[in-house]
Amino acid sequence: SLQFLIGNIIEPRLMGKRLNLSPLVIVLSLALFAAMWGFTGMILSVPVMAISLIVLSHFPQTRPIAVLLSRRGRISGISFGPNKMADESIERNSTTTREHDEASAR
Repeated sequence: SLQFLIGNIIEPRLMGKRLNLSPLVIVLSLALFAAMWGFTGMILSVPVMAISLIVLSHFPQTRPIAVLLSRRGRISGISFGPNKMADESIERNSTTTREHDEASAR
């Protein structure tokens, strides 16, 4: 029973926090990959799901699927297409404005 608790509750929760994967997704992927490929599938299931989450989050059409797979319901630190350029532009402008304000204050 201790092994069941550790394997089915504690480990998926810890892995999910670290990889931003839902514990339910981890358990389901373990079961699915084990049914398809046995022990090898169980070893590969979490890395494949983590890679899938990253790949799905990079495309606007599949981003909602990535959000569903994620633990927190959001994908952080990833910008897309024109928004990425806009984000970088805003960041550069705010830094330049800050530097200008500091220089004029002297």
